Amino acid sequence: MSPPKDPTPPSVIADGPFALLEDGPYFQVWMTGALANGMRWLEMLAVGVYVYDQSGLAIEVAFVLFCRQLPQVLFGAVLGAVAENINKKLMLLGGLVVVTLVSSTLWALIITDQIEIWHLALGAVISGFLMAMDFPVRRNMLGEICGLDRIGAGMALDATTNNVTRMLGPLLGGVILQFVGLQGAFLLGAILHAFAIILIIFLRYEPGTTPKLKSLENKKEKREGRIKHFVADIIEAFRYVRQEPVILAMLAITLALNMLAMPFASMIPVISKDVFNLTPVHVGILASAEGCGAFIGCILIAYWRTKRFKQIFVFGSFVYLSFLFLFSFSALYSLSLALLFLAGIGHAGFSVGQSTLVYTKPRPEIRARVMGLLSMTIGIQPFGNLHVGFMADYFGGQAAIMIMTAEGLIAMGVCWFLWPDMRQYDSKNDT
Repeated sequence: MSPPKDPTPPSVIADGPFALLEDGPYFQVWMTGALANGMRWLEMLAVGVYVYDQSGLAIEVAFVLFCRQLPQVLFGAVLGAVAENINKKLMLLGGLVVVTLVSSTLWALIITDQIEIWHLALGAVISGFLMAMDFPVRRNMLGEICGLDRIGAGMALDATTNNVTRMLGPLLGGVILQFVGLQGAFLLGAILHAFAIILIIFLRYEPGTTPKLKSLENKKEKREGRIKHFVADIIEAFRYVRQEPVILAMLAITLALNMLAMPFASMIPVISKDVFNLTPVHVGILASAEGCGAFIGCILIAYWRTKRFKQIFVFGSFVYLSFLFLFSFSALYSLSLALLFLAGIGHAGFSVGQSTLVYTKPRPEIRARVMGLLSMTIGIQPFGNLHVGFMADYFGGQAAIMIMTAEGLIAMGVCWFLWPDMRQYDSKNDT
């Protein structure tokens, strides 16, 4: 039995994407993502500033953020296969419980003055599993709840919210770090994740939403038997992607941006101290500028109601890289804020296009596995963090971002010529 669908999707579309928040199951899964993503960005900023203050090494900041996203690249495909065979609600609930325990443990270590950088790195690895489940589990649940009639509005609203958290999370993280300390960030994390647990416990969502899972349940196959199929399922997903140029191009561009654009965030604490000599609050403001631009961009896309998500994805990716490249030359705080804001508008196109394409293009029975592969390409970002971190220790934070984003623009050009399907618009089949 599928999760409850809104019986009047046309009215939701007519009223705008925010009308989706009146759909109880959508609101609960959406709010869970808002809380988890908000804490992710808050903790990344607070931990990054703390680690750089303690060590003075950009590579150590990059390493801790590397740990946070390592589970995505290692286990993204596996989690996608698991999500097709067990209850996604239980997977999400388990991830939230684990992250709540991690935040509580780190808070206790800080207030007892026993915290070490390796504690933060280990906690980042464990918490990273919740982030790795976002596409194959939580966003897949959102898509099932919305249905194809509302998928564009649903994904745009979720991407909008994620960018709000990227705007407010670092800002709040800077305030908490300056006036409360690192312990305040983890205490807030434990409280908000506990609230998310309550939301998911009371979520009206039933398993068996994919044809494959329904078939397995009708045959009364045991869960242990399903596990044997995981390797074959993952191989099938790779084969499917190879035959779908749009999905393959989307994954390649996602890989390029997560390796050669997203890691700029790990250099914000470094640039803020070495170039601008900012307080934690002003570091938070600088880090939130890109999220603010992405928030505005997602709102515009949500109300635009376009179906040209391939073009939005490609153009947004190019704009994102271009303004990050210009940011690397800025010596003025106000100019840096403006450039990151404009980069965020590009990021909006990238994120909305990505979320919509990965849900609408694959067949339903393989969708979670493709989302798992997407999670793996997103998970490549830790290696980008190390890449920019090593360069920053040799050349400085700004030069490192300049080199990295120049590489990203070259990679975008290669993708543009390799996959002409991303430049074509089919009004009948495109979503």
